[in-house]
Order: sequence, then structure tokens, then C-alpha cells
Amino acid sequence: MRDWWVRRGWLSRREAVRDLVGCAVAIVVPFGVAALFLLQVAAAVAAQQGHGVHGQWTATSLHHAAKGPGTTWYGVFVPDGDGPAQPDVALFHTVDGIDVGRSVPAIVAGTPEHVFAASNTTAWVAPCVWAAVFSGLAALVTWFVAHHVRPVA
Repeated sequence: MRDWWVRRGWLSRREAVRDLVGCAVAIVVPFGVAALFLLQVAAAVAAQQGHGVHGQWTATSLHHAAKGPGTTWYGVFVPDGDGPAQPDVALFHTVDGIDVGRSVPAIVAGTPEHVFAASNTTAWVAPCVWAAVFSGLAALVTWFVAHHVRPVA
């Protein structure tokens, strides 16, 4: 049992551990990223179907990404009926004509830090596409590892 790595085709224990850990990371990371996007897809689809807490979201500020062209609107969400106002809630996808002080009907589905505009029925498309991309990447890495990285016996 002492030289298990030699019988499997590796030259040293360090080489075996490096390859096995590298393969595990190469498989786990894309699946983890895909899972994060799938959580967003589930929330977006729930909001599209009208599930969640309905209310009004009022824009208070626009934050620009530190790198890249991305921007995120933040505002206050006030649920219909009972419930306290929630400050600093991000709008998941932008709405045409949004400006500071403008209110739009919104739905909280999933995390309370994000709302979906009730009029934006395509909010699920982007997370779904990214989930598919990372799932495909994970499948490709898994196939490659299974067929090319195994040691010669």
C-alpha cells in the first residue's frame, strides 16, 4: 500500500496528489458557478410567474462597477400591504426609463437583497444562459479528466 501512486503510473506521491487535486478543482469550480446561476434562474422564473412578495421599488442610486461597463440600480422596496420598507435593494435587471425617484412595481423572489421588475419578463434568460455555459464547461472538463488525465496502469 505504500507505493500506491507508483502502481497507478505516477512517479511520486506529490505528482499524484497534484494531479488529483487539480482534477477535483477543475470539476468542482464550474459546477459551483453553474449552481450559483441556477439559483438566480429559479428566483427569476418564480418572479416571472408572479410568486414572491409584491410591492413598489423606488430608485435611490446608481452604482457603477469598479471594472467593466456594469451598473446596478439600488432603491427602497415597499411591500404591498403589511411589512417594513427595505432599503438598499438592488434591481436585478434594469427597466427602460429608470431614474432616481422613479417607482416601478417589483417582486421579491429568492433573496431579499434583489427585486425583479414586474414588467420585465425576460430576467431569467441571462442567468439561464450562463448556467448552461458553466454546466457545459463542467461537463467538458469532467470528460477531459476522465479520458485524458488518468495515469497509465
